[in-house]
Order: sequence, then structure tokens, then C-alpha cells
Amino acid sequence: MKYNVVHFFGVWLLCFGLTSIAWGQQEEPVKDPVAEEQSEEIQPIKGGVSYEPILDEKEGKLREPFKSPFELERERQEQRKKNRALSDASERLEYTIQELELKGIYFQVEKGYFAIFSVGGEYKWYQVGTKFQDGDLVNITDNEVWFKEYVEDEATEGRVREKRQVLHRGE
Repeated sequence: MKYNVVHFFGVWLLCFGLTSIAWGQQEEPVKDPVAEEQSEEIQPIKGGVSYEPILDEKEGKLREPFKSPFELERERQEQRKKNRALSDASERLEYTIQELELKGIYFQVEKGYFAIFSVGGEYKWYQVGTKFQDGDLVNITDNEVWFKEYVEDEATEGRVREKRQVLHRGE
């Protein structure tokens, strides 16, 4: 009886080993790439770079495709400078920010803050939004006046910086 069990177990192990080897050696059917391409629908190529001209909102014309973004930005800044010089020249006062000497700040409930400046020996009152030759009055608080100053030297063309004048109550 022992011989039969051992013999049966050995035969079973041999059959299992042979079938597992046979399964491992089975090849998958070879796919025909030409038949697959013909069966699938043709898909357009996605991705890549294409030129889609963008309308410039301000100018209303197509962007120049052969100019670098740096050249385009430089041209826009030059155009802004020209536009600011031409359109704002009539709206701007003849004084520069450096000529203004802060003498006082006045608050009126209906109209808000007024900054009182001494300009050439005269006292002038200005509110937020007043435009001077080289900048704009942008904010007035109870003891400070803030300007947006346009810097026009060669090293920093088209730049803007904030300038603050503080009112010292003891003066």
C-alpha cells in the first residue's frame, strides 16, 4: 500500500511539473500590426506646438509671430510711455512731486482727505487722483501722503515706485 501512495504521489508530481512547463512554453498568438491599424479609426496627432495668433486687445491686430516676447514687451512699454505723454499731458498739473512740500492734511466728511502742500510759496489743496508731471497722488491717510512716481531715467525706463511724505504734527 505504501508503494501505491508513493507511486501515485510521484506520478501526480510529474504530471503537474510537465503541465506547468507546457503552459509556460505556450506562445501568445502574434498580432498583426497592419490589421490593427486598419481596424482602429485614425486619430489625429495631439500635442506639439502650433501657431495660433492672438489678437492684441488694445491694438486689435494679430501678434507678430517672428518677434520674441521680450521685443513685444519692450514695444508695449515704449507705446505706453508715448500714450501717457500724449494723453495725460493736458490732464497733469505743471508741478513735480519733488516741488511739493507737505504742510497739512484736512479731512472733510463728504469729500474725504485733502493734502495741503506748499508750492512756490503758495498753499495748494489736492485730493487722491491728482496727477502731477512725474507721478500721481494715490493715497492720503491722517499723517501720510503716498505718490506713484514714474521713473524716466535710462536705467529704469517705464518703472513706477512709491514715494511717501509724512506729516510731522510738531512742524
